[in-house]
Amino acid sequence: MYNLLNKLLSRFHLKLVSTKPDTRLVKESVKFLNTLGDLRNDGLLPPYVGDVTFVEDKTGKTYFRQVVGTEHKYFDYDGDSYTPEQLQEKLNNE
Repeated sequence: MYNLLNKLLSRFHLKLVSTKPDTRLVKESVKFLNTLGDLRNDGLLPPYVGDVTFVEDKTGKTYFRQVVGTEHKYFDYDGDSYTPEQLQEKLNNE
């Protein structure tokens, strides 16, 4: 249906755009919090996990960094860790 409307509107140089909000950050945050799992439920970890930074590469793979203490490494969901310089180099090479 959208394709048909876009074809009709393209004659007037118009296009329908989606008004759905981008929820990728929310999904990645929930995915990150779910990796903590039982540690959070047992009271071993405080409810605040620190500032979390997400970086997404061109392929859609997400890396996250939890800023707690002095360790400033980025992790992926496979368990690999990268320094900011290594991640920058990896993103530039892709």
